[in-house]
Amino acid sequence: GDPTPLDGVSVTRRYALERNTGTPTDTLAAVGGQPWIVAGDKYVIVGSPLVPDATTLPVRAAFVPWLGDVLSQRLAENAGPVIDAAPGAPVSRPAGADALELPSGERLTLTSDSLTAPAAPGVYFFTRGQRRIGALAVNPEAKESVLDRLDLNAFAARLRGRNVRVMDDSTALDARVLSSAPRRPIVTPLLIVALALLLLESAIVGMGRRRVAS
Repeated sequence: GDPTPLDGVSVTRRYALERNTGTPTDTLAAVGGQPWIVAGDKYVIVGSPLVPDATTLPVRAAFVPWLGDVLSQRLAENAGPVIDAAPGAPVSRPAGADALELPSGERLTLTSDSLTAPAAPGVYFFTRGQRRIGALAVNPEAKESVLDRLDLNAFAARLRGRNVRVMDDSTALDARVLSSAPRRPIVTPLLIVALALLLLESAIVGMGRRRVAS
């Protein structure tokens, strides 16, 4: 493979590192087939003192760039990966995550390598112990948020009525409204009602006069 800053480093004094099976670790360098530099969640262990009489690492030109990479990639605070998923979609559990933190603060224990994304949209956090190590962003499918105009037939189907007609031409709509005026004039019925009221009033007045004359 490509050379690394640790290639060619000699080690004259080191401590034996024993792997803890309950803690995930990465071996960055080995000596004689045994781990010499290992890294895990927010830690890096070098199995030798960083002095020239124990290892040539601190006197090499690549030591400072290597140390900078270790500090930025292994020891710096990291919010972890962000996974986007649709509601109800299958999601792979990130390595090391043991629970999913809900917006309410409740935590759901994760026991399998995959889980089903919650139905409610929102941001959920993967946790390891009391620390957040990643996030799950649940959002509806993008196509569900696209606003588009319904075609005329689909729009008409959503309107309740005995005779629905949808038009997208304002001129035709104006003509339709004006032509839909009642064909039977209402003036004649109003005149008949007014005449009937006048006759009724005259009859009442005449009856009153006859009673006074008698």
